[in-house]
Amino acid sequence: MDRLGLTSLLNWALEKAERLGLEVGPSMILDVLKIAAVRAAAPNSLKLEKGAFIDFVASSLVLPYFASAAPRVRQKAILSARPPGELEEMRKIVNEVKEFFGETSASYTVARGLLYELPAEV
Repeated sequence: MDRLGLTSLLNWALEKAERLGLEVGPSMILDVLKIAAVRAAAPNSLKLEKGAFIDFVASSLVLPYFASAAPRVRQKAILSARPPGELEEMRKIVNEVKEFFGETSASYTVARGLLYELPAEV
């Protein structure tokens, strides 16, 4: 798994989840392990290239977990006179995903969508 960069992706996601106050159980890790096993068992003709595979894992299995932070951040933003710290953390997540995967990636599209869940004036 480390060879594919999945360990780094999981470590990054767990660190960000902690900063947002999200509780991430073992399901995300198990899902990533399962898809890594499927890729390892697949014939070469069916395997996604490494970068595309990591993008797929991030966009479909990892980043959706961060959507659960949006309602809490939205509520804090609406009720507070100043933007909550979690809002800045969500923006950092989006920027880091953009830097790592690029603007045309599925992961960046999903990450950017997280910000659309927040009030426009925030």
